[in-house]
Amino acid sequence: MKREEKNKISTQQIKDAAIRLFAKHNSTDISVNELCRDNNISKGKFYHYFASKDDLLMVCASYVIDDVCADIEAVAVSPQRPLEENLRNYYASRISYWVAHTDYFVLISLILNSRDYEFKKRFRPLRAEFDAALSGKTLEILHAANVKKNISDSELLEVMKLVYDNMFLTDMAKIVDALHAGDTAHAQKLCNDLLGLYTRLINVMLYGILSDKPDNTTPPPRNLA
Repeated sequence: MKREEKNKISTQQIKDAAIRLFAKHNSTDISVNELCRDNNISKGKFYHYFASKDDLLMVCASYVIDDVCADIEAVAVSPQRPLEENLRNYYASRISYWVAHTDYFVLISLILNSRDYEFKKRFRPLRAEFDAALSGKTLEILHAANVKKNISDSELLEVMKLVYDNMFLTDMAKIVDALHAGDTAHAQKLCNDLLGLYTRLINVMLYGILSDKPDNTTPPPRNLA
């Protein structure tokens, strides 16, 4: 085996072990001693490939973001399919990805939800890469449908980012917790509920929340004279 290939395998083994440990402890503050002991990695080997725990965390986060973005970009968008179907397929793919990569989800959530400003600042380029992938696929889906929008692309993406950060990631965290607890039936129910919620959101986005017909359920004003 060539040295370059051996180094790549060794680095990947350490990254995989670290990501599992981040998820296990639900913390980015892991012990190099525990990482090495539990995974039969010598400290010499660890420090040969990584300068520090912080270096390892950055490498792991970059690896996960690259994988997430590649998966987002791989989602097929067909101009022959209705807009609703393309959007639903896209959201279903996001749920399926995180279900298959729960440890990745925990690591990304730890970074996104950190209250440490300086800590989050280090990961801003990765967050920008992640946001760009989400935005790019959303616009690809909308432009493929060639629909007329009443708001600009930037306004739409701002709304979608708020929805993703405050709804999708929160609900996805519940699914990941259920999977880690071994409750696959509950996790599947939560997945179905989340996709159903996104389906309703799609309908709101496409057809609006205001009817063009008068609301006949509102009683006429009382004559107080």
